[in-house]
Amino acid sequence: PDDKASGAETMRIDRPGTYPGSLIGSSGSAGTVILGASEVNLGDFLETEAAPTVSVHQAQQAEIDALQLVVEAATAEDGNTQLYTLVKRDPVTGTKIDNLHVVADTVGYDPSGGFPPAGLYFTQGTCTGDLELLDNAQLVFVPVDNSGNSIDTRHFVFGRAEPYVGETTATSDEKRDGLLIEDTAVGISTEIMCSNSLPTLRMKGDKATTTTNNFVSPVCPVVEIQNGADETTFAVYDDGFVVAKGHHRSDVDALNSGHFSTVVTGDGSVYIGSARISYNRTTNEIEWVRLKNQIPVYLAALNFQDSDISPLGTPYAEIPVHTWIVFARLFTGNMRLTARDVFPAENSDWRSLTINTGRLVTPVLQAPLGGAFKVLKVEQMLANAGSVWLGDKLHISETGTRAQLQIRNETIPVYAAAQGVVLADVTALGKTLANATLADWVALSVAAGGSDDLGVIFPEANQAVDFELRTILNELIVRPQASTGLAGITVDQPGLGHPCIFLRGNADGRGLIEFSASNDPNSDRVSHIYSSSFNKNFHIEHDDGTIVLKADRVDLENPNCTLTRGGDVFTTQRGERGPRRGRPDAHRQPRDRNSTRYGDSQPEQR
Repeated sequence: PDDKASGAETMRIDRPGTYPGSLIGSSGSAGTVILGASEVNLGDFLETEAAPTVSVHQAQQAEIDALQLVVEAATAEDGNTQLYTLVKRDPVTGTKIDNLHVVADTVGYDPSGGFPPAGLYFTQGTCTGDLELLDNAQLVFVPVDNSGNSIDTRHFVFGRAEPYVGETTATSDEKRDGLLIEDTAVGISTEIMCSNSLPTLRMKGDKATTTTNNFVSPVCPVVEIQNGADETTFAVYDDGFVVAKGHHRSDVDALNSGHFSTVVTGDGSVYIGSARISYNRTTNEIEWVRLKNQIPVYLAALNFQDSDISPLGTPYAEIPVHTWIVFARLFTGNMRLTARDVFPAENSDWRSLTINTGRLVTPVLQAPLGGAFKVLKVEQMLANAGSVWLGDKLHISETGTRAQLQIRNETIPVYAAAQGVVLADVTALGKTLANATLADWVALSVAAGGSDDLGVIFPEANQAVDFELRTILNELIVRPQASTGLAGITVDQPGLGHPCIFLRGNADGRGLIEFSASNDPNSDRVSHIYSSSFNKNFHIEHDDGTIVLKADRVDLENPNCTLTRGGDVFTTQRGERGPRRGRPDAHRQPRDRNSTRYGDSQPEQR
């Protein structure tokens, strides 16, 4: 004890029970304590006059002794060998306590600076068994900045769903239970949930952007997968842009393969090697094109040179679409360029593609813009009976046993006229009846509500009006396949009228029939039948041999007909006619068409 006024020490007893210094009292001697002014010996007083107090002292002494036993028995490990044992801390091996139950109590708890919080607080913990979060429990990480201040906008929560505004942990949607990582300051969040009505993984927010060579792009993807060499093999950005393996490599073999049951693309977005398959929405047609052997227009406008191609000397024809896009990404520094950027539809980077296929199934073959094919080479062509047109006027068809080559008349087709097509419709196209094409007649028919089928527009029933029925040729050579027997040109007139061969000449000649033994025009024994425009004579000439007229009768109808031989005149008068004899044809045997009588190999025997 200390003196309250001066603070001087008045009494002290050390831990082992030793009393150092002097005893202050009215009197005393060594080994004797005198109590009060009466100078009563303390020992006598305790034995006689303070007996009840001694009894209390003895009882307390007994408790103290018992407590001393408990304290002396305490170790650093709660062995649970007896009830209510004390456990003392061991700074070397640590302390073990069975069934420690800690309940946070904030009533009256006010640590300096508000830390540590109420409840169990430790700086590091290790668990070898289960760490269970029950009821509405959460495992929360509270981040701090470099100054130790809490970052209140960032939340790292596992367990019970973080409540929205107006909710508590008890009332928040249990379907959102799981893992939440968010920073409300930048609007970024990631959630992992286990629910059949919510996404298993949901990511929100926009990444910061950077500008390189005037191209704005996110500084990083939302999802990124790297290999052991820290190379990105797959990444997804917040705007949906995807980077896959080989994205920055010009070697197409570095790209991944893809297997899909269905692929849906835009109008011009399918690229195969150096080719493109696109859909022309104006003409409603699929177009197949390939790259021209040149630097793409987009790169040429940026002054991309042959020296920028790696490896140098690579022919344009060997650079596929993907490689050109990689060149553009590296050249511009914009790794997010796509085929649509490098090959926009308006650029002249493409030429028509040669399609190599074993079989083509299509109802219509048509050149670009409705024009004609430059070359169509086939080994076999199978066409229907009336379906071959050469140009816009010559129609080749087959009707029954008749092969027909007919020129279309310069008139409105009967079918089109029946649909209401008139001459004004033709002139409205800038055409005339003479130069209107088959495509024009199809367009006029469709515009009038008719068919687009030429077989319907020009049916067989209208041939006599729509076509010139006679076939017009330049020259005709008949070369029979059979080397023996009769062959040639047959005019078979099944109805009324004569089967005719018309030779319509001009000022140089009226017509000529030549007979020759070979294809050589200078061959011997050439015979001619011709009408001369020079002397108006009809000539029958045979250079070597006899002209034989074999008939029952030869009539010269002109009574003034002159028969001459050289300069000799046989007669200029008509002789008397004798009685006409009956025609012998009725009783003569028909001659064999294949006999030598119709040939010129042997003269006729009389």
